[in-house]
Amino acid sequence: MLHLEVEVQEKLAVPEYEWNQTSKDICASGDVEEATVLSTCNRFEIYYVAANPREAMAAITKYLVERSGLPVSVLRKNLFMFSGDDAVWQVVGEGQILSQVRQCHLLSIKEDGHGGKVLSRMPNNAVVAGKRV
Repeated sequence: MLHLEVEVQEKLAVPEYEWNQTSKDICASGDVEEATVLSTCNRFEIYYVAANPREAMAAITKYLVERSGLPVSVLRKNLFMFSGDDAVWQVVGEGQILSQVRQCHLLSIKEDGHGGKVLSRMPNNAVVAGKRV
């Protein structure tokens, strides 16, 4: 999820020490199997794995409405969903972004993280690919 309006970014922001708890909360709906959060001063992203991406996006949007107090209409204007290769290419970029994604990956694989088989590999692979680009 990229290019947020500043007011929206501020309401969605999650301190790094809460990334894993937020991921756990997102997975609690049952619609999301794995999740990890990346939230910085100008970036807010949720990487997730789900059997039904539409239901998962609806559950995540509902969670974000409850957490931020923003109306769905505002969130819909600011949320972007990427899947497959498009999702991986969103994290390939400059060194600072790669560092942030790496930190996100490291937190997701901790005991209290919610990165499973897919998310435990995807961010790390994107970082490796980004270093080659």
